[in-house]
Amino acid sequence: MRHALPFLAVVLAIAAVVQAQAIDRAKLVGTWENAGRGYNQTQIFRADGTFEVTIRSDVAMMNRQESGKWELEESVLTLTVGKSSTEGRAGRSARFKVYRLTDDELVIQRDPANPNEKVTFKRVR
Repeated sequence: MRHALPFLAVVLAIAAVVQAQAIDRAKLVGTWENAGRGYNQTQIFRADGTFEVTIRSDVAMMNRQESGKWELEESVLTLTVGKSSTEGRAGRSARFKVYRLTDDELVIQRDPANPNEKVTFKRVR
């Protein structure tokens, strides 16, 4: 019993931190941009749960435009493609872990197999 009380205090403190880091869906709404070596990606998230993604690359075959529906549950962002300029992508879904979402910055993990690979987007509008 003597050890249970400090353990419970730690669990409650962790729960409070996790609760404080809940992702605010309204903050995601807007236009976000990520520019890397040889490419530029713009993502638009609308309040009605729709999105548009445009990728422009130095490599023409990497260029594409997509649109569809987005959902945010806890810290998982799911994009389901409705239309795509790339054949075979319509109907596909992708899930991303949201690490940070502020008024100006969106940080996601793109590849679940590589938790150290995070992508940072800056708010444009």
